[in-house]
Amino acid sequence: MELMQYVNRTVTLVVAVATLTSNVLSSLLFHQLPDDPYHLASNFNWYLHFANVLSVFGFIGALRVRRLLLSPTTMLFISYILTQFPVATCP
Repeated sequence: MELMQYVNRTVTLVVAVATLTSNVLSSLLFHQLPDDPYHLASNFNWYLHFANVLSVFGFIGALRVRRLLLSPTTMLFISYILTQFPVATCP
């Protein structure tokens, strides 16, 4: 059981850091886009900031040592990842 908990924490940490890095880099790159009449870049920047907050929650939830298998912050992060995946893969 201890090994499984360690593996779950490692996977959550890797995914949280990867999404946080991806969202921060995307946010920085979207700042470089020229302004458009629909403000798509600024609206997507707000989405990326929200995603960064959820990624930080996932990172904190993975770092916390609890006897529960899934903490509430980790569940929030997992919900975000599961809802973001279909949105990001659809053209």
